[in-house]
Amino acid sequence: EVYFGKYGYKLNINSEKDIDRVTIRERLEAIIVKKGEDMDYVEGKVVDFDYKTYPVKWFIKTWGADKKYRIGYFFWLIPSRLHLFGVENYDNNEYVRLYIMGADKYGRDLWSRIVFASRISLSIGLIGMAITFALALVFGGISGFYGGFVDEVMMRIAEIIMSIPNFYLLILLRSLLPLDIPSTQIYILLVFILSFIGWAGRSRVIRGMVLSIKQKEFVEAAIAIGLPNRKVLFKHVLPNTMSYLIVAATLAIPGYILGEASLSYLGLGIREPDASWGLMLAQAQDVTIMTKSPWLLIPGIFIFITVLAFNFVGDALRDALDPRSLG
Repeated sequence: EVYFGKYGYKLNINSEKDIDRVTIRERLEAIIVKKGEDMDYVEGKVVDFDYKTYPVKWFIKTWGADKKYRIGYFFWLIPSRLHLFGVENYDNNEYVRLYIMGADKYGRDLWSRIVFASRISLSIGLIGMAITFALALVFGGISGFYGGFVDEVMMRIAEIIMSIPNFYLLILLRSLLPLDIPSTQIYILLVFILSFIGWAGRSRVIRGMVLSIKQKEFVEAAIAIGLPNRKVLFKHVLPNTMSYLIVAATLAIPGYILGEASLSYLGLGIREPDASWGLMLAQAQDVTIMTKSPWLLIPGIFIFITVLAFNFVGDALRDALDPRSLG
């Protein structure tokens, strides 16, 4: 047993191979594995070893038994072990891993989990947005086009949903469902919950646009020649709301990403061992952990950049598609 006073942990040393994994100091230009210097004698024999330096280089070939992090197939045709960058191994019998953003408290590569978590965080935003605007388009279109009693009933339903604060409604809907369900089912439920709370406000905007569009001459002409109301609505009226939908949908995606991140951060969303940005950020709740491992806040930076990027794209589309913004 060897005690490492500088690093604050004990390790049972059964072989030289165990000592090889003890201390890894990461640097940008190289990984240096140092053994022996920081060891305090407790019981048994302590063996001193020399330095081993593994340079970080571009286009590294992986050898040995590692399969998980290799590229896979180059253009899906030619088998390849080539990495964009990595640690060059002088001894093909051992493999040194490079964690460019560090590791979480379980020793998992943070960068790999951020990449995999983006699939959940981004897809929930995109799918939730698509469902929301499909509901809003149909609901608001029917309400505005037919008017009368149908309009009154549909808009009162939308106003009831809008009167409840979105975040509290989000937590309420999630708390009504079992907490021990698999992550796949949680993913589907999150998509539908986020879609449910977002369609009401958009449907009122689309209703107002439909009320204006149906007074246009081309719509009155379509009705005059005997086209069915359903065809007039879906072929002539709703397509004229697309400029608003494109801009609003782009600006709405960050809200869904933040909604999923909030639920996962509170423990009501995606569960381990699956990953989402909110779930990864939940590991940095403790001030002590943030002080010792500040890199655990990196998922929050990705959330910030993604939300900002979608907002910039939405503003650019609004300036390009809004007729009032054109000279």
